[in-house]
This record gives sequence, structure tokens and C-alpha cells, in this order.
Amino acid sequence: MKTSIRLANSTILILGRMAKICFFMVLLVSCKNNEPAFVVMGDKMVTKDVKVNIGMLKDDGTTMTTMYYNGKSYQIKNHGTLRYAIYVSYKDSLFYRCEMDNLHGELKGESINEIIVKKSEDGAILASYRGLKESSDTAGIALRPWNNFVAELLLPSVEKVNFTAFYETR
Repeated sequence: MKTSIRLANSTILILGRMAKICFFMVLLVSCKNNEPAFVVMGDKMVTKDVKVNIGMLKDDGTTMTTMYYNGKSYQIKNHGTLRYAIYVSYKDSLFYRCEMDNLHGELKGESINEIIVKKSEDGAILASYRGLKESSDTAGIALRPWNNFVAELLLPSVEKVNFTAFYETR
């Protein structure tokens, strides 16, 4: 009788330890698959007038959400995103857009999602996207007035509301 109780107790302990190990392994794997949060970097005097909306293509469709609005950051649900379109506006008068596939799981390096907005020495507002911590901070691309921005795009139609509206995270 005592032997069977000891056997049962040791079996329960072993099963409990195995369950804990499995739980932590699942947690570790799921943490590696999470997308890094988007952050806006730059001088507060510039970023206080910046709006950043993110278009995300996922398996279940396309979503537009606001991640930064006039100095305030918002968390977005970007897990499982296949492609990003980033829309940046400064004072609703200067614009920048970039689009890229989500390759965080495919590239070597520490994944980040940084949008850097800064003012150049000549006063132009510059923006750039940085996807890996190991990437150098690029000089950035100058934001342009709406008419110039639309004229230079190769896309058939881009709506100004994609840059200036506030989109709730769903």
C-alpha cells in the first residue's frame, strides 16, 4: 500500500514538472513569434506634430490603425502581419509613405519597428523606417507637401485621410 502511494506521488511530481516545462517551452516559442511594437523616435518638438498610421495586410484582410497621434503612442495589434504600409504626416501638411513586407522572422538580427522623424540642418522634416536594431539610422527622406507627394507616387490613388485621420485599434 505504501509503495503504491509513493509511486503515485512520484508519478504526480514527474507529470507536474513535465507540464511546467511544456508550458514554459510554449511560452518561449510564442514570445519569439510576437511582432515588435512600433515606436516613433525623434525630437519631441518635431514628433508632437506627427501622425503615424499603419496599414496592415493580414491573412484575414487589411486593417488601418493609428500608432502615433500628435505626441501620443498607441499599441497596435500587428501580430501575423504580412505587409506594412506606413503613413506619416507632419502638421497635416507634409507627407511620407513607405511599404514593405514583414520579414522579421526571415532576417538575422534583433527585430524592431522604429519610425524616425527628425529635422535636418536646413529645416526639412525627414522620416525613415528601421526594421532591425543592427541597421544604421539612415538619413531619411524629406516629407513633401501633398501635391508634390501625390505627383511623385506611382500608385493610382492615395487618400489624404490615410495620413491624417485617427483610426481606432481593432
